[in-house]
Amino acid sequence: MALTFLNETPIYNPARETVRIIGIASSGHVICRVAKRALLAYEDVSDASPTELLQIFAKHRQRVEQTARERYLTGLQQDDGSIFISAA
Repeated sequence: MALTFLNETPIYNPARETVRIIGIASSGHVICRVAKRALLAYEDVSDASPTELLQIFAKHRQRVEQTARERYLTGLQQDDGSIFISAA
């Protein structure tokens, strides 16, 4: 089954420097995290505040969700079942 998203509000975690959203699959909820560096790379900037990172996420949300879906379908998940999108 595909991974779907319900347009929930993303959450920025400053300790992890990631933006988190939750996907839904037949197996249950899938945590998806996007690294700060990945978000900065989307806009080709060197730094951004948490508010700016959330704005960047909003601008590139479809791209992030598509990347998460592809990683889910191809089994590219972390050991805990989550999906991590980095700048690499």
